[in-house]
Amino acid sequence: MLIACANVANLLLARALARQKEIAVRSALGASRLRIVRQLLTESVLLAALGGGLGLLLARWGVSALVKLNPASVPRIDEISIDGRVLVFTIGISLLTGLLFGVIPALQASRPNLPQSLKEVNTNLTISGRRFQLRQVLVVIEIALTLIVLVCAGLVINSFVRLLRSNPGLNPNQVLTAQFSLSPTKYSDQIQTAAFFEQLMGKVTTIPGVQAAGASSIVPLSGRATDDPFSIEGRPLDMNRVTVAGHQNITPDFFRALGIPLVQGRDFTSADVAGAPPVAIINETMARTYWPPGKENAQNPIGQRITLGAPRAPGDWMTIVGIVRDIPHRGLDSQPKPDWYWPQSQLPNRSMTLFVRTSLDPAHLAAVIRQEVRAIDPSQPIAGFGTMNEVIASSIAPRRFSMLLLAIFAATALLLAATGVYGVMAYTAAQRTREIGIRMALGAQGSVVIRLILKQGLTLILTGLAAGIAGALAAARAMSSLLYGVSATDPATFASISLTLLTIALLACYLPARRAAKVDPMVTLKLE
Repeated sequence: MLIACANVANLLLARALARQKEIAVRSALGASRLRIVRQLLTESVLLAALGGGLGLLLARWGVSALVKLNPASVPRIDEISIDGRVLVFTIGISLLTGLLFGVIPALQASRPNLPQSLKEVNTNLTISGRRFQLRQVLVVIEIALTLIVLVCAGLVINSFVRLLRSNPGLNPNQVLTAQFSLSPTKYSDQIQTAAFFEQLMGKVTTIPGVQAAGASSIVPLSGRATDDPFSIEGRPLDMNRVTVAGHQNITPDFFRALGIPLVQGRDFTSADVAGAPPVAIINETMARTYWPPGKENAQNPIGQRITLGAPRAPGDWMTIVGIVRDIPHRGLDSQPKPDWYWPQSQLPNRSMTLFVRTSLDPAHLAAVIRQEVRAIDPSQPIAGFGTMNEVIASSIAPRRFSMLLLAIFAATALLLAATGVYGVMAYTAAQRTREIGIRMALGAQGSVVIRLILKQGLTLILTGLAAGIAGALAAARAMSSLLYGVSATDPATFASISLTLLTIALLACYLPARRAAKVDPMVTLKLE
């Protein structure tokens, strides 16, 4: 918005300068300064209203395009539309823009130099100092604001690319998921709940093409995790340093189905059922956090006993039998946290998600799995099928959508800045037509004229880049929590964005400079 307003102010300044003679004639005929300002502001507001109306039409198309993107991070996206409040805001901001950024050009244009302006031809070789300086300041502001937006967008895009390349700790390819939620009335008994999933695992693993199948009460990378206090046998409770970790129910072969490596110890087996000694498996982060290696009297987590919540009866303690690789349960961009697992057969959960690794197309297994579920319980529904890759895509949907919006904003800002630089340099070249004609008549080459205008534009661009880098550093630090795997002051991003903006801005300067270099000095001097 600020970049667009700077462009509007620049264009209005150029328009006012071009109408100097007209305004001088009006003043000479008795028009007051207030009347001239009112006329110019009326024209600015009308232009703003027309622009706002056109923008509103474009916004209707933009909203439709946004809805078609269907980002998972935006709830009730189908209900998004331009309502009355948005309409009033659009009209109001358009009129306000016309007023605010039309005032300065109007005030400057309403004070013409009558003897100078009423001449048939302006013999000045240069533009009015204060007016041109104001236009230069606006260009510097545009460049600075554009660099800030581009750097922020570049950091987010860089962060998203690194996120896509990150190791999720599991192999999501060729994995089908299916969600189950057993009826609390029909499966009120833990034995019935455990029996259902044991039968389900037994039938699914016999399906041709299935390599491994397991179930869990939490879907990895879904953003959901249950973090609760737990106790370690032999350690006194310390309310100032409560031991906390995420926990979930799993069936045997869950780790094999998702390709999660076992680092130490063993996996759960069919022998880990109700009545057998309670067991648990922890992740690497939990092992490092609560049994740190390298310290004096360091303990091996394998064989230690833990329990959920406060210490309980002796039979409630679970023996740690294995350590597995970390996986980011809370999202692909989350840092690993302490997590532990217990067998579904020992502590059954009615809500579980099935994971099936297959050598075939996962979608082809859906119908077969439905048949197997009906064979166990004809009335049991399946919440929905999907793939593990879809789960990962859903977990990064908010980042993808934010990246897309920032990229659109950055491209728009770049276009506006290039237009602003081109407009100023084109007007500058036009104002210096007589000077350029005289130079060329005295023997100056076209390359000299091009360098002359490029040097003037380069000064503005470099000043804007310097101011923009300072602003971008502050903006990037403010959004550092949104970044993944990239520093808020990433030199590569800052350098590449600055170089890109410099190149495009110089191109915007070169086009009017090249046109000015083709001026015919005889035609120019005849106008005098």
